[in-house]
Amino acid sequence: MTTNNITNNYGVSSFIVDSTPGNGDYTTIQSAINAASSGQHIFIRPGTYTENLTLKAGVNLHAFRGDAINGIVIIVGNHTYTATGTTTISGIQLKTNSGFFLTVSGSNICIVNLVDCNLICSNNTGISFTNSNNGSSILCQVCTGDLQTTGIAFHTMSAAGTLTYQYCNFTNSGASTTQSTNSAGIAQYFYCLWLSPISCSGTGVFLKDYTFIDTSALNVTPLTIAGTGTSVLRYSDNKSGTAVGVTIGTGATLNMFTAIVDSNNTNAITGLGTLKYGMVNFTGSSAVITTTTQNAIPWSAVGGLIDNNGNNLIGFTAAASAVNYVGIGNAATGQNPLISATGSDTNISFTFTSKGTGNINFTSNNTANLIVSFVAVASSVNYITMNGNTTTNPPYILTGGSDTNVGLVISTKGTGVLQLFSGSVGNVLAQFIPVASAVDYFTFTSAATANPATITMAANGTDSNINIALTPLGTGKLRINGTASFSANGSVATLLGSLGPTGASTTVTKWLTILDNGGATHYIPCF
Repeated sequence: MTTNNITNNYGVSSFIVDSTPGNGDYTTIQSAINAASSGQHIFIRPGTYTENLTLKAGVNLHAFRGDAINGIVIIVGNHTYTATGTTTISGIQLKTNSGFFLTVSGSNICIVNLVDCNLICSNNTGISFTNSNNGSSILCQVCTGDLQTTGIAFHTMSAAGTLTYQYCNFTNSGASTTQSTNSAGIAQYFYCLWLSPISCSGTGVFLKDYTFIDTSALNVTPLTIAGTGTSVLRYSDNKSGTAVGVTIGTGATLNMFTAIVDSNNTNAITGLGTLKYGMVNFTGSSAVITTTTQNAIPWSAVGGLIDNNGNNLIGFTAAASAVNYVGIGNAATGQNPLISATGSDTNISFTFTSKGTGNINFTSNNTANLIVSFVAVASSVNYITMNGNTTTNPPYILTGGSDTNVGLVISTKGTGVLQLFSGSVGNVLAQFIPVASAVDYFTFTSAATANPATITMAANGTDSNINIALTPLGTGKLRINGTASFSANGSVATLLGSLGPTGASTTVTKWLTILDNGGATHYIPCF
C-alpha cells in the first residue's frame, strides 16, 4: 500500500487508487476500501485490477469521468456485499474471473447501484443476488454489457428484493442461450436492449417496460414465465426467430399490453398458464396464442377494444390532424379518478352523445342509483345551459337554442312538492304544492321600465272565475309592507268614525290604496 502523508484538504478525493506506486494514495482497491469510512469516495485511475473485493456501506467506487467514457478502468473479480446500507460503483468495467463479478447475499438491507458501468461476463454469469431481505436491491443504470461465451447469463436471482435494469444495452457476442432468471423477488427492465433470453420461476416475477428482447439470431424463446407469480410486459418487443415468442408455465400469469411479438414459430405465445393481453401486435408469421387461459382485450377491427367474447367493448373515432383528446387519470386514496378534455387548444369543451333518443344517465353505487338522467328529444333544437360564476356572483341556469323565445319547465312527479331552499336543504324558501288534475294556477309577469312599473301575479287556468287565497298560519296576520300603499286619513275619517269595528279604534287611521283594471285609484279604510 502506498500512502500519501501530505494533508489533502482540497483534492478530488483522499482515496485515489493506482497500481503504480506513487501515482495514487493506494495501489489496491481493497486497501482503499478498508481505510475509507461511510460517505467517502474512492477514485480509481486507469488500469486492470484483478481483485475480489468486499464492499463497504457508504463507500463508493468511481472512475474519473474521462476514464469512464473510454472504459479503461477494469476490475476483474467478484464484488461481495452483505452490509446494511448503500454502495455505488460508477464508470468502471466489471469483469468475471471464473466467478460472479457481483454477489449480494445475507439478510441485511443491501443496496448496490451500478451506474454507467460496462458489465462483461467473459466466463461466468455476472450477478448473484441471493439476499433474503425484501428491502434489498441492485440497480444497473445506463450500463452496457456482453456475454462472451455460451452457458452463462447476466444474472441469477433468488433474492426477496428487486433487481432493476434501466437504460441498459446488453449484447451477446458469445451466443449464449442461457436464461437470466429470478426465482424470487422482482426483476425489472426499463428502456433496455437485451440480446439473450430471460425467465422467472417460483415466486419470482418481472416487470418489463419499453424493453426489446431480441433472440432471433439464436432462435430461442426470449421470455419464459413459470412459477406462481404475475408478471407484466408493457410497451415492449420480443423477437424470437423460429422459436416461440413467449412461454407461460402452469400457475403463472402474464399481463401483456401494447407489445410486439415477432415469432415465426407455429405458436407466437404458448404454455399452460394465463395470458391477459391487450393491443398486442404480431409482426412475425405467427399470431397464434395457445395458452391454457386467455383473457384478451385486443383491438377490434373497427378501431377500439373488444371483450373476452370478441364483442365490441369500446370504439374510438379518429379525427384528421387531431390535437385534442380525452385524458383518463387514476387517483390516490381519498381522491377521485378523472376524465378530462386534453390537448393543445387553450379551451376545450367536452361532449357526451347518446344514440338516437337514448338518455345520458349519471349513476352512483356501481350504476345501482340513478342521480341525473338527460332525456333526448328527436330533432330537438332547444336546451339548458348551466353556468358557473366568479366570486360573489351566483351560478345560473339558462335556456338556449335556435328558437327566439325558449321557456323553462320544472316538473315534479305525480303530486310531489316542488321546494326551493337556501343555505342547505334545511331552509325552505318556497314550496309549491300540486293538486291532482289541477287546471288553474298562478302567472307571474315581470315589468319593463315605467313609473310606476307594474309586476303582475294573476290567477290563470281553464275556469272562468278563479279566486286567490292568501292564508296566514294560525293567528298570523296578512301584512302589506310599503308606506306608499297607505294614505293619511284626511277629513273624511270623521264621517266614518262610527263605522269602525267593535272594540277597535273608530277612527280611520290609514287608507289602503288600490288600482282597478283601468288604473283608477280606490281606497280601503283601515281603522
